[in-house]
Amino acid sequence: MEIINQLEVFLTQLLQQCQHESPSSCHCNHWDQVPLPQSISYHIDQIVNPIPSSSQSVSKKPALLLHPGHDSSLDIPVILSEAITSSDYDIHNIRTISKSGFVITLNYENDKIKLSTTIQKIPDISSKVTIKNPGKRHPSMILYNVPSNISDEEIQSHLQAFQTNQCPLKIRFQFKCRLTNTRNLVFETPAAEFQKLKNIKKVPIKWKMYNLSEFHHIKRCNFCQSFGHTTKDCRYNIPSCANCAGHHQTKECAFDFHLCVNCYTQNSLNSSESAIFHSAKDFNCPCFQEELARFRKSKDY
Repeated sequence: MEIINQLEVFLTQLLQQCQHESPSSCHCNHWDQVPLPQSISYHIDQIVNPIPSSSQSVSKKPALLLHPGHDSSLDIPVILSEAITSSDYDIHNIRTISKSGFVITLNYENDKIKLSTTIQKIPDISSKVTIKNPGKRHPSMILYNVPSNISDEEIQSHLQAFQTNQCPLKIRFQFKCRLTNTRNLVFETPAAEFQKLKNIKKVPIKWKMYNLSEFHHIKRCNFCQSFGHTTKDCRYNIPSCANCAGHHQTKECAFDFHLCVNCYTQNSLNSSESAIFHSAKDFNCPCFQEELARFRKSKDY
């Protein structure tokens, strides 16, 4: 508790200092530009995971989409293996997709270019396999707390009343809400429909209004707070609290101050000066905003 008391005294002194300054010179980042007392800084170093910030550790990796040309039964890995050695490339992941296709994700852009060029130079492969770069995907909208007894068809019909194109929106997935017998639905929304539905914000269904907003497909772990994976895929054994960055579950946190583990780690690694005194779940968190900007660049608005 002594460390926590020191932190409270430190923050109080900053606030008093800020109150004596002009409003224009007093802002949140000012707090982060003042060095932390050594004892508090040491305590924070002990509770923060010594891992790269999610903003550096997770980024959109270069990828190639490969599909069979005329023969849909073509086994692409077999064809590639006949002339190309996979160990010559820094491959991050390989997975199958629809229509017998494959996505090859590489760690570096140079390897992507090298692999694409190699495939195109080998007639026995280029004549049988088509190469594409991943395109931007449509953004998504989420409809909240819809009763489970309302069918997908009924929901679609009410949404179509506000759409330019009367085609049903594709339901990407749905999940249960905290409210009993309700669900949230996430729709794939083409740009024209997205802009229109985003401005509506609420949709009337059976004489009740339901909230509608943009849905961001951003993974964040509730165990270590990093971006890019969920709790079930976390590789760490020690948790990081979303509130104070301590090594305990967020729901068990007893402290009344906020410290973002992601922003503090990013500052430590990059000598940056992002605001740190906020929850890791804060929408305005600089690390989250970086992830959000990266996510939006991948969507066709």
